[in-house]
Amino acid sequence: MGYCEQPRWPLNSKVDLSSGFGDVRPGRFHAGVDLRTGGKTGVRVYSSVDGYVWRIKMSYRGSGKGLYIKGTDGKIYVFYHLSRFNEEIRRAVRKAQNRAGRYYVDLYFPSDSIPVHRGQFVAYSGITGTKAPHLHFEVRSPENRPINPLSNGYSLDDRQRPVFERIGIQLVDDHSLLPYGKRRALLPVHGTGKRGNYQLDSVLYLSSPFGVLADCYDRMRQGGMRQSVYKLTLAIDGRQYYMSAFDSLAFELGPLVELEYDHKSIASGKKRVRRLFHETGNSYFGSRAFGEHGGVVGSYGEISEGLHEAVITAEDNFENKSELHFKFLWGPPAQSKPPASMSDGTLELGYQVVEDGLIVTAETTSDVFLEVYGGNQRLGSESTGRLCDDGRFRFFMPPRSEYRQVDSLVVRSIIGGQILGSLPLTLAAVGYEDNETFAVGNSIVIQGGHDNFYRPRFIAVEQVTDMPTTVELNSASFRILPEVFVTRDEFGISLALSPEAKYADRSGLCWWDDRENEWIWIDEDSRDNSRVAGPSNGGGLFASLFDIAPPTIKKLNVREGQTLKTLRPLIEFILEDDLSGIEDDRNIDIRINGQWLIPEYHPATGQCVAEPYELLKPGKCLLTIDITDRAGNRIELSRTFYVE
Repeated sequence: MGYCEQPRWPLNSKVDLSSGFGDVRPGRFHAGVDLRTGGKTGVRVYSSVDGYVWRIKMSYRGSGKGLYIKGTDGKIYVFYHLSRFNEEIRRAVRKAQNRAGRYYVDLYFPSDSIPVHRGQFVAYSGITGTKAPHLHFEVRSPENRPINPLSNGYSLDDRQRPVFERIGIQLVDDHSLLPYGKRRALLPVHGTGKRGNYQLDSVLYLSSPFGVLADCYDRMRQGGMRQSVYKLTLAIDGRQYYMSAFDSLAFELGPLVELEYDHKSIASGKKRVRRLFHETGNSYFGSRAFGEHGGVVGSYGEISEGLHEAVITAEDNFENKSELHFKFLWGPPAQSKPPASMSDGTLELGYQVVEDGLIVTAETTSDVFLEVYGGNQRLGSESTGRLCDDGRFRFFMPPRSEYRQVDSLVVRSIIGGQILGSLPLTLAAVGYEDNETFAVGNSIVIQGGHDNFYRPRFIAVEQVTDMPTTVELNSASFRILPEVFVTRDEFGISLALSPEAKYADRSGLCWWDDRENEWIWIDEDSRDNSRVAGPSNGGGLFASLFDIAPPTIKKLNVREGQTLKTLRPLIEFILEDDLSGIEDDRNIDIRINGQWLIPEYHPATGQCVAEPYELLKPGKCLLTIDITDRAGNRIELSRTFYVE
């Protein structure tokens, strides 16, 4: 690419984005931009630069068919979800796959093997590894770090200002609650009538250190797809306080997406709520505070009592801006204790495990405190609570090392120490040691340690009897709380199979997906006929299910005894499996006369296609298909046909 030459988009059509750089993906940031292809596959893709084919990666999931071009400028240009390569690249890939006996290959090429020039046709767009047709496009630095194309010369006709929908407040100390008994709140905002200006009508009264959340989005055209905002800046009383911008990323920092964004909002489908303060463990280099406060308001005494005005500025890459204005009154803590009184009844108690602790609710008007018990021993007490706007008394209880395993909470009256109520629960503070085990008898065992969590936290376990489906289980079912939380790395879960369990060798650990209303098989094939086990990066409902149904093959395009007028027939069929699913290409074996065929499978559609690497000899042929799912169920099929 010449020194003054404008960077070239890989499609010839007008660029329309469906996803932006830095958007949320499960467990990572979106490292590129997604270009719409009109809902179809087979759109021609062109090289953005002069260079050579540096790498090709093939898989059923994730990037699908991926092409990497190293430019003469030293940068790496990446194209994902392709349907086909040009003929020269296709031949090189098929040769390597046939030699390896695998569809999954990760190939690197020398600089003189497959040269390309700017504007050269290299592939067709597709749907491989994903569910909707589009082209994923990345630009990476010579050090293989993703950089934002829109910050590096790739232009768009974008005249749309970012849009604010809500502002959030997150308390960050170890004891405070908002007036309605929560640690966080997201409040709707509205436009002022002036283009690009938004405001929160009410003035917030705050007395405890807090961080700000911003729910906002950007799009490049009216009615276009929503993306995350490129840059957000928080200012208080005219001084910059915190800034977050997506100019570049690093793959090793991918899990930080749930710290840069608000993870609870992600789980509810609102994937563009950003934190404008430093969360413990977040080392993303695109965010920074202007001071030692880390973006937390009121943490270092830098905010004086009185009225303050804050502004959040949202900017895209093309100088379109919007502002959200809100005011807050900073003052001393409000009266948090109810009037002293006595109660002679048993209290109704409840609890909620939140990201940074436990909120305990007591239906009382008494002046009370909380005692924490484990193994019939008193572990500690919590006395900081408040009477909330709904008339309930609530405590916030942070995780402490002495609360490693809690089995009951007791509420006592401060006057006389009378027990007003107790609450049995199964709760543990985790994240203190290298290896920790949290078990409920032998039924469920959770294993992790401080390397699995960014900071110590509570995990609770509840046995569930009211199941969302009538499917037969092979174990007791348990809900791990909170159902959504941030982890540094996956932790382990194992369940004991019931004594009367059926098909133990076909059982696996499963997680219930509330949004899709289906069980997800997460077993890691560590079954020993008495337990199932697997990794998890959060809570929710877990149980052991069995899968005894083999995969099914439908719409096979070769009939018994059929004559095909080609020596390289394309084999096509639909592959379906109910629960455990197909792991990878090693579970699909397709052969003609013993010759292995490269199996191309699309999990989203079930389509499976394959063709011989070498031309067949005219005459009678035997097609065999052998497929095994992750539970070990197997289907075998054969067809005799003829080619000429």
